[in-house]
Amino acid sequence: MSALNPKERFARELHAAVQANNLFLLRHLVRRIHQARIDAWTSGDDNAIFPSLDAPVSPQGITAFHLACMGWKAYRDSPHLAYGFDQMALILVAAGADPFAEYWIGKQRRTIFEELEGDVPPALKDWMAKQPFDLHVSPSEAMITQRTLPPIKCGVRSPQQCAMFKEKSPAP
Repeated sequence: MSALNPKERFARELHAAVQANNLFLLRHLVRRIHQARIDAWTSGDDNAIFPSLDAPVSPQGITAFHLACMGWKAYRDSPHLAYGFDQMALILVAAGADPFAEYWIGKQRRTIFEELEGDVPPALKDWMAKQPFDLHVSPSEAMITQRTLPPIKCGVRSPQQCAMFKEKSPAP
């Protein structure tokens, strides 16, 4: 059995926390993932593995956010359980999980909103109503994109570094 890399390990831990409906553990894991991302970023290792809130455990692509939303729908008749899943979905999306991540259902890719047919956890619905949603990338993955920018020299991007960066960048 091979050892899991940090991204896979954190994904499994997130799924376990959501399945256990454990808000305390989920908050703790979100903080640990953010710190692990900072550590990977500051390590200077170009091959560093960035843990993600959007990492799926299953081949279908189901993330902890998807599980929290599905749990809320499944346990709506139990106020205590529904509240826990509602809060978990909010914690994950507010921390940077991609609310529009797709996963496989049969041979079709769908978002959790399509699967829930518009029936969204209340805290998530309130959070989404306050968001501009003008980004087309998951906030939890934005750090990887930032890492590819050319280095800054003395607070201004040096012309030499920008020229080198353009030569290395794929043509549009």
